[in-house]
Amino acid sequence: MLKRILLISIHGDPLAKLGSTQSGGQNNYVKQLMNSLNKKGYQVDVITHWRDPLDSPIEVINSTLRVIRIAAKQLKFVPKDEMYHLLNTFYNEVKAKVDLNSYDVVHTNYWLSGTLGYLIKQEFNLPWVHISHSLGLVKAASTGTTDELRIHCEEKIFEAADSIITTTYNEKETLLNKYHTKTNIEVIPVGVDDTFFLSPNTRPPRERYYLFIGRLEETKGIDVLIEAFKLIQNKTSEKTRLMIVGGGCKETNEFAIPDHVKDNIKGTEERITFTGSLSQDELVSLFAGALTTIVPSHYESFGMVASESQAVGVPVLATRVGGLQEVVQDGKTGYLFENKNSRELAKLMLKLSENDYLRKKLGKQGREHALANFDWDNITDEVIMLYKELVESDAEYLSPSN
Repeated sequence: MLKRILLISIHGDPLAKLGSTQSGGQNNYVKQLMNSLNKKGYQVDVITHWRDPLDSPIEVINSTLRVIRIAAKQLKFVPKDEMYHLLNTFYNEVKAKVDLNSYDVVHTNYWLSGTLGYLIKQEFNLPWVHISHSLGLVKAASTGTTDELRIHCEEKIFEAADSIITTTYNEKETLLNKYHTKTNIEVIPVGVDDTFFLSPNTRPPRERYYLFIGRLEETKGIDVLIEAFKLIQNKTSEKTRLMIVGGGCKETNEFAIPDHVKDNIKGTEERITFTGSLSQDELVSLFAGALTTIVPSHYESFGMVASESQAVGVPVLATRVGGLQEVVQDGKTGYLFENKNSRELAKLMLKLSENDYLRKKLGKQGREHALANFDWDNITDEVIMLYKELVESDAEYLSPSN
């Protein structure tokens, strides 16, 4: 019987402030899933890295929901690219502090957590579900840099896990065709928090603006967006701005604007606002007032910002890559443009800013799309059904007759 669930998200603390370094879509996914599972009556623990000495080692949210932080002898912020070599120490600390045999199912997030899940599977043989959030082979194709260790670990994870969740059919095809995965694959999208379906509590700014939400990294396409905004400067009202929300420093957990972004905004600084990380209510308000939300990422396995924008009723301009091709319905809830094509993006930005009727129509259809596909209550039911199938299959395998 399914009662106790263990979620593992090593580099993504679900209670970290969204938009800060290493706090993005994965953190939000784990946070929403743990809360939704708990509301449905399940006991949930989340294991993550203890990166801030001011945080509690065990965050008790209620009697059946906890976040357990493991230092692995590194009680400080550690970039995820440097975490692999902590995993053995991390695993030993987990075994010392947590009764792994008390859980009915383990659900790992990203390849680092999946590597830990692999060790748990080998030693404890617990039913194991994995979700990647992004894939090494796809990242290599988009950046030109291959992480052989990551790809090797992903291959082992996909072989050993009992089931894999992908958030789009595009991602499933990648696992089948590029990783040659034989494990059971279930397509279950990422949900949108109920807050985004409600009217904002605060009034959005009165000025006209385009909106970007994400880390200020080249892979998120921030430079492509800035170039597109420059191209339309003389074709829009001087009051039309670009609002950039999110963290920008990879080395520390402090907000900073990366040098490549500083260089690229020269000549247009007066029309660009950097807000840093914002609360969820503030994000809803900013979404609501935007001309459009722009997601220019070079790759996204899903694209949570796009689904959130549609939930608020604001059209999306997104690159024609990865899961964005499914999250955004081209011509119906927004528009897709070719990766790294700032000129095509600029034309679409002008198109939406100049046509109020089109913008409202796309926004309305986007909200309907989000309500039908990104409701956390329904998505959690799908995840629970998968858990139960694995637990029941495991119980049948372990029965005396077998």
